[in-house]
Amino acid sequence: MKIPNNTLGLFVISIIVLLRSRKIVFAILFLTIYPFYYLINSLFLFLDKIFIPSHREIKINNPVLIMGVNRSGTTFFHKVLSNLDQFQSNTTWDYIFPSIILRKILNPVYCLLVKFQLTSVEGRKGGHTVKINKIEEDEMLLFLHRLDSQWISNHFIPWYKTDKKFSNLSSKFLINNSSNMNRHRDSVDFLKQFWKKQLYLSNKSQILSKANPFIFKGQTIQSTFPNIKMIFLIRDPKEVLVSYFSMQEKIKFGNRLNTNERILYRESAYKEIQIWYKETEKLIKELKPDSFMVIKYSDLMQNFQWVMNNVSAFLDLQQSKHFKELLSEYDPSNYSSEHKNFDLEYFNLLEKKIHQDFDFVYKKYFN
Repeated sequence: MKIPNNTLGLFVISIIVLLRSRKIVFAILFLTIYPFYYLINSLFLFLDKIFIPSHREIKINNPVLIMGVNRSGTTFFHKVLSNLDQFQSNTTWDYIFPSIILRKILNPVYCLLVKFQLTSVEGRKGGHTVKINKIEEDEMLLFLHRLDSQWISNHFIPWYKTDKKFSNLSSKFLINNSSNMNRHRDSVDFLKQFWKKQLYLSNKSQILSKANPFIFKGQTIQSTFPNIKMIFLIRDPKEVLVSYFSMQEKIKFGNRLNTNERILYRESAYKEIQIWYKETEKLIKELKPDSFMVIKYSDLMQNFQWVMNNVSAFLDLQQSKHFKELLSEYDPSNYSSEHKNFDLEYFNLLEKKIHQDFDFVYKKYFN
């Protein structure tokens, strides 16, 4: 049976992977809850079109998109910029319920959750804190409503990477190629309509988005938003690998993998991270020089003020008092990392091999 290359297809594959991995309870819950969630949201999104048609007339001007391989400092960088008044960034609650009407209906529930501090989705040990009332990355939108996301195989159902039949999910279903183009266009159009709603509600002038896996949809995003500005964060692959694998042992549902599954997961993830860097470089080559900038993670951590001044020039940000206060408040030199990573030896990684496999990254950025 040929599985369709769309949300339904990814849903079916996910159920198959869970069953093949003997995660029966997980499979049953996903099989029963997700269709209901999807249909409810689809209904209210349709009602938005009927009763609030004016949001579709909103223009999206000069959106800013932050991207990079996971564990490259993108969350921190996004947090800094999201504090500026001109930018509209979105919360986890916005992504869970993107319909304006549905959010209004559920607002009393939201207020109660916030009042009683029942907002946590993921703790700090899972990479970064995720709360329903805090800024999160736009990848969550496509993960929840299209299943068109690396989050499927990286976090939500990590058994994708341990199942030999489906371990190539990212390279087959998620990266930019001709067979995935229609699904990517649908996903990016869904994102576009969501951004319009958020600008309509906030009256802010500019979207600020952070979504690392959008690199795999970069061409579609660039053609949909020709005036978009992209900021890429690049980190030493050695540091990325140990940070990512260390995080995976703590985050849902990577912490449910057994020892053998973790080994298989890392082998698959290692290859995907290679592809991630390659897709980044491929996208950069296709962009106009004035439409993107590259920031090295080491510069962001060690030369924060200098980096932010360059970002200010690139994005035409006003050097206001508020901006300068932000630079002082978020300067990484004032903090020590809470994350404790294992070393290369723990993951049976050889530094020489990493340099060989990622030589194109080292030659360009770390000579």
